[in-house]
Amino acid sequence: MVSNTTAFKVFAISNDIALFTSLSIVIVLVSIIPFKRKPHMRLLSIAHKVMWVAIAFMASGYVTATWVILPHSEGMQWLSVMLIALGCGSLGTIFIGLSVMLVEHWLRKFKWKKTRKEGANSDGESQNSDVESSYLHGYHSY
Repeated sequence: MVSNTTAFKVFAISNDIALFTSLSIVIVLVSIIPFKRKPHMRLLSIAHKVMWVAIAFMASGYVTATWVILPHSEGMQWLSVMLIALGCGSLGTIFIGLSVMLVEHWLRKFKWKKTRKEGANSDGESQNSDVESSYLHGYHSY
């Protein structure tokens, strides 16, 4: 019986954690609208970290579910290896792409701060370096 296997138990636990943390993030982000910037940014930071927990458990739930449902015969082991490799490869590509974008953002922000120190800006614009350093590139980090 499948429900007695360790893989199914790991799947059930991972699936429950992923579902309820994802639902919690959606409820928090849809329901709470803070009026001040600092609590808003703190809330987004916490939601971002919880989202990564949900994603990690979704991935582990998928892997264990794949392990449970696929046949373990000699000629079929390549299928589970290929599915897991495909999933890990796509996630790895996304992580590498996001890491490159983050490093580019940090470098752009560092350059912006350096030029900002050289010439004091007193025209009353935003003092948020993430927004200001990304403004000319057409996207914002909030």
